[in-house]
Amino acid sequence: MAANKGIDISAPRGTPIYAAGAGKVVYVGNQLRGYGNLIMIKHSEDYITAYAHNDTMLVNNGQSVKAGQKIATMGSTDAASVRLHFQIRYRATAIESATFTCRLRAASQNADGELISSQQRGTC
Repeated sequence: MAANKGIDISAPRGTPIYAAGAGKVVYVGNQLRGYGNLIMIKHSEDYITAYAHNDTMLVNNGQSVKAGQKIATMGSTDAASVRLHFQIRYRATAIESATFTCRLRAASQNADGELISSQQRGTC
């Protein structure tokens, strides 16, 4: 995975991490140096999301997940502090933060899992 592409989100240890979209888990492990406990979910032929530095991983390789499904808890594996490093990869290339935060905002959901309208979330 490319360094410095993605976003770091801080929260207390154990905070739930949810899948950004439906897909198939294609990697669960800690073999990629610098990412600690890592989960990667393939959403289509083109898109994969990555969730790094997890404390507890709640999914397995090959498992199908739903959008909003709890997949891990936040931790600090291979990191200086508790954080989630979230990354979107398009055709194996990490997307710059500014680009994918717009895409992420476009798929925003409220606490009840309802999609937030474009008027509520603003535009990019």
